[in-house]
Amino acid sequence: GISTGYLSMVFKKETGITVRQYIEDYRIEVAKDRLMHTNDRVQDISASCGFAQHGYFSRVFKQKTGMTPAEFREKHYGRQI
Repeated sequence: GISTGYLSMVFKKETGITVRQYIEDYRIEVAKDRLMHTNDRVQDISASCGFAQHGYFSRVFKQKTGMTPAEFREKHYGRQI
């Protein structure tokens, strides 16, 4: 019985971030784990994490981590988070 606008407002007030930011952050964390522990293609990882476009995934990933998915994998492959 509550609107999405109200829920979004309460979520941001309580967490300091929007629902979209929260979901994006979660998806990037899942992608980081897969990049470190699998040899799956980056395109497959981006799709499995809910990103419809690989290019958008790469842009968001670099914005949030400071490196491309390939750079991240090269630096962290085989390590624990």
